[in-house]
Formats: sequence, structure tokens, C-alpha cells
Amino acid sequence: MSKFTDDIANKTEYFIDRLEVPDFSIEHLHREIIMLENLQELTNWELEEQLSVFGGYKSYLEAQLGQAESRRGTIEASYDAALAHAMFQTEKTYLDKGLKKPNKDSLKGEALEGNIPLNELRKGLIESEALAVRLKGLRDAYVSQYNTVSRVIAIRSISYDQV
Repeated sequence: MSKFTDDIANKTEYFIDRLEVPDFSIEHLHREIIMLENLQELTNWELEEQLSVFGGYKSYLEAQLGQAESRRGTIEASYDAALAHAMFQTEKTYLDKGLKKPNKDSLKGEALEGNIPLNELRKGLIESEALAVRLKGLRDAYVSQYNTVSRVIAIRSISYDQV
């Protein structure tokens, strides 16, 4: 992306590494298909297994989402700073020539026009936002299924107590 954003990412990873908190890892990180079965028909052991699977993937996705949002935030800050500087330079050029300053949208457009590093940051920001949104959706699906299985277990345990 840029040296600045890469430096920030490296410093962030260095700080996280120094915490000595274990990373999440999925044992068989290949894309498998998890069948969403009729939970009423599953045994208690099968429900516990599903709860463990959904909980594990939920945690893993939360860690991945944190990384993606950190990267997005770094790129966004870099982009905003670079855009503000480019807009200032463009505005200064107008004022130095005694021309009327264009509106903010025009300044932004001129600042972006032909500015390859700034456009690369913008592209990276869009990509990182898309990744974060996708990870949030996937994480939310696992949270929802985890909560559903958990409720079935809770209802089942209450029902057994009343028999």
C-alpha cells in the first residue's frame, strides 16, 4: 500500500506479538460446508459439537475482523492526510495564480486526478472496507447460529429439569 501504512501495520503486529496472547487457528482451515440441520433432531452431543464449531469460527472471524478493521483504519488515516495535503496544494496553486478557489468537490477531484499514490490508497481503502463488511457479515452469521444452538441447549436443559 504505502510505506507509512506498512510501518503502522508492522508496529501494530509487533505490539500484539509482545502481548503474548495466543493466536486463533483453525485446525483444518479448508472450506468445508456446515449443514444447518433441524436442531430439534440432534442429540445433546451433536448440539455440543455444533456449539463448539460455531463458537470457534465466531472467535476466529472476530480476530480476523479486528485485523481487517485495523488495516482499514490505517489506510483511511493515510488517505485522509494525503488527500488533505493534495487539496491544500491544489488550492494554493489557484490562490497563487489569483484565481477563484474551486469548491471542495472540485478540489478533491483535481487532487485525485493523476495522483497515482493517492488513488492507490483510495483503492486500498475501498478494498479494506469491502473485506471488513464481508467479515462482519460472516461473523454475524456464525454468531446467530451459535446463539440459536445455545438457545436449543438451554431449552432442552430446562425441559429435562421439568420431567
